[in-house]
Amino acid sequence: MPETVCAMIEHTLAGRLRLRISAKRGDPLWFASLAEQLASTPEVREVRSSARTGSLLLLFAGAPEPVLERCASLGLTLLQPSDRAPMVRLRGSLEALDHRVARKSHGTMSMGSLAFVALVTGGLFQAVRGKFLPAGMNLFMFALTAMDREAERELARNDAGHHGGPDRGAD
Repeated sequence: MPETVCAMIEHTLAGRLRLRISAKRGDPLWFASLAEQLASTPEVREVRSSARTGSLLLLFAGAPEPVLERCASLGLTLLQPSDRAPMVRLRGSLEALDHRVARKSHGTMSMGSLAFVALVTGGLFQAVRGKFLPAGMNLFMFALTAMDREAERELARNDAGHHGGPDRGAD
């Protein structure tokens, strides 16, 4: 199953569709691969991608539904402009930040691993201050939850054929 990535539909006009894929901004190999796969869709006449801006422009013939279905089959979760509620935007921003952290650290760190370190540090700080219960204990519990979630993401990436490189899935 392909990696799932959120794609905002910026606009749809007759024969034209623009997607914004913030989580993959700055990843030219990913955009090139997606553009190549979409270009093989019979309805698609042209694909223009920009990893620098995280944008994908599709020029197509006919109705947009087959193109949208092909995008979904390639792992894009398509969000309409009405889906841009504050929490959706926040999640997209955090996913994009997670990808940047992974890319800059060559796949050795993520927002989850950074959260784990911050929570453990906070728990130790509270323990040293004599405030282990309840503050320190809560921070340690949150740290264990963050560690568990990050371990699950790593296992899912490994199962999908990704082996710790900078290409990180958006969960």
